[in-house]
Amino acid sequence: MGQLVLEIPQNVNRTFRIESEERAAAILEQLENDREDKIKRAVASGAIQLPTSKFSDEDDEVLGIWADRTESGEEIARKIRETNRKVT
Repeated sequence: MGQLVLEIPQNVNRTFRIESEERAAAILEQLENDREDKIKRAVASGAIQLPTSKFSDEDDEVLGIWADRTESGEEIARKIRETNRKVT
C-alpha cells in the first residue's frame, strides 16, 4: 500500500482510499502529465530555465582531485586556514 500527498490552496483535510490498481495508476499518470505540461509551459515562457547538464568534463577534473584524499575535510580546511593566515 502506497501513499500520495497532495497540497492544495484550500484549508481542507481529507483522506481518500483507492483500492483499484488501475484507477490509482490512472490518477498518478494524470498528475505526472499535468506536472510535465506545467514545466514545459514554464520553460517555453522563459519563467524557468532547465539545467543543460549536472556536470561537465571540467567538473570531473576538479572533483577528481578531491575524490581519493586520505585527509579528512577538517584537516584540509585547517591547512587552508593556516595558509591563508601566512599570506595575510
